Amino acid sequence: MDNFTKDTMEYINDNNINEEYSLEKSKDDKYIIKINKDGKKIYLGSKYNVQRDIEEFLKGLEDITPQSIIIVFGLGAGEHIIELLKRLEESNKVLIIEPDINVVNRFLQIEYSKELISDERISLCLCEEDKVETFLNTYINSLTIRTSIKIIKFSNYDKIYRKEIINAFSSIKKFIEKSLVNNSTNKSFSELFTKAFVNNLYHIAEATPINYFKNIFKDKPAIVVSAGPSLEKNVHILKESQNEFIIITGARSLGTLIKNDIVPDFICMVDPCDLNLKFIEDYLDYNIPLVFFESTSYKALDLHKGEKIFFTGNTIIHNLLQYDVEDLLTGGSVAHTCTSFALHLGCNPITFIGQDFAYTGEKFHADSSAFRKENQINCSDEYIVVKDVYGYPVKTSWILNFYKNNMEEIIEKYKDKVFIDSTEGGAYMKATEVYTLKYTIDKYGIEQINKEKIREIFDRSARIGKYNILKYLQQSEKSLRDINIKVDRGFEYSKEIYLSYKIGKKIDIDNINKKLDIIGQFIEKNREETMIINFLIFKILEDVLCNPEYMISSKDSERERGIKIAEKSMKLYKGIGDKIKEVMPLLKIAIDKLKEEKE
Repeated sequence: MDNFTKDTMEYINDNNINEEYSLEKSKDDKYIIKINKDGKKIYLGSKYNVQRDIEEFLKGLEDITPQSIIIVFGLGAGEHIIELLKRLEESNKVLIIEPDINVVNRFLQIEYSKELISDERISLCLCEEDKVETFLNTYINSLTIRTSIKIIKFSNYDKIYRKEIINAFSSIKKFIEKSLVNNSTNKSFSELFTKAFVNNLYHIAEATPINYFKNIFKDKPAIVVSAGPSLEKNVHILKESQNEFIIITGARSLGTLIKNDIVPDFICMVDPCDLNLKFIEDYLDYNIPLVFFESTSYKALDLHKGEKIFFTGNTIIHNLLQYDVEDLLTGGSVAHTCTSFALHLGCNPITFIGQDFAYTGEKFHADSSAFRKENQINCSDEYIVVKDVYGYPVKTSWILNFYKNNMEEIIEKYKDKVFIDSTEGGAYMKATEVYTLKYTIDKYGIEQINKEKIREIFDRSARIGKYNILKYLQQSEKSLRDINIKVDRGFEYSKEIYLSYKIGKKIDIDNINKKLDIIGQFIEKNREETMIINFLIFKILEDVLCNPEYMISSKDSERERGIKIAEKSMKLYKGIGDKIKEVMPLLKIAIDKLKEEKE
């Protein structure tokens, strides 16, 4: 029995059995549970033919592979789970979501229940929103989410527990969307993340940890500026009242603010791409403090000569700095970082402008914050329609809507704060008060804010320093050399196994597999200690682990399985080795730079 199921069992044991729920036998001699739902007695499944329910259930799982994770909505009496397990391999996982605690209590009275839930492939969770999300995060590797998940419900559960199943599927959908977006970002930018991280360690050493800014503007109003299409409608109104608000912006909207004689108090930058250089290069003399994290574009950080504020949630960085730098909530765009930073400062209320999360006026961004080519949406582009701040339909994309949902989650976490949408356009965000910017300024811009506090913090705060970072880079260099030796050996061992299955070459496969296990353990240990390797190999891992050519089918012969596993292993080892060779020169440059500064 896994830990999550144990926790579920402990919770259930604290609850009394509802006597209106009964355990019975169906006409075809299978266990079935009769429940009391809103005063009605209902069977979970067919009273006459449970076997037919099981067969229908299994039809949806005909294409499962040894890598599949099956999410089952409905435990019932567990007869369908028993039959499912007979078809699975030891590598499969079954995640059962049950909406009714009384059903679990009756299930536990069946003689096979304890054996079933003790099976290592089984995990059981009650259908509660916070539990379901934790459940999925615990057992599903987001890296292989595109190819591993199968979702199915048992019998009439969707009719009896309609509300619960909608909530569960909403949690699953949210988890999948987040995983896919994160995977896409990490895959697209893995090389940029690596270069940014290595080069940014120098800037991290010189930066002020975000901790020093905690609640320095408690209960002072803030305005978060984004580059949505509506920004130009009202941004000019802020000019005369800018000293009455803490103004936080992303790089893209910086130029629009400056051109309107508005100087923001902070710029947030999280994008690893060099595009941000274009948005800040003309405004460097303003020396606006820059909020960044380890994967922000290193070229932009090199260019920016003003004060820098560093945040991170990465425990590896905490360890190497020997300092617990605080984190900010994220959600996919710099707007989330700006909002989280405003919350970190203690600001209240927090007002959004230019935060459309939609194609207002058929545009991606405000004209003053965009390059002409990128700003007009194509009529052939896919889009969805949502309600705008006035209740009218507006076009958006699934990714912008995803970002909006993530912002709503941040707002939901801070119910004690007031969030105002003064964008005057774009998609409606739940739990925001919708006012014009003029109304917001008149209501909350009532006193000058002492912004000298920002300078005072930079003057008195301690910098993190270079010694630990230099030591970390030197250790990382050694670790990558050691890993490179191991992956070269792993490639050769995998090649031997491949030739054994492909052409019948005689080898001791068991002995070679033991050696590969040792190599795998060594790489995994170093992955946990060396953040650089994680950035480096993400794209390789996803490309290989999600490649259908290497997917093992239950129909594969032993020889076919052996060839696929060996080919996958060879591809992984070669890819890791190639990436290590690419990054070693970067490490040397960073080490030499820090050594020079230290001297």
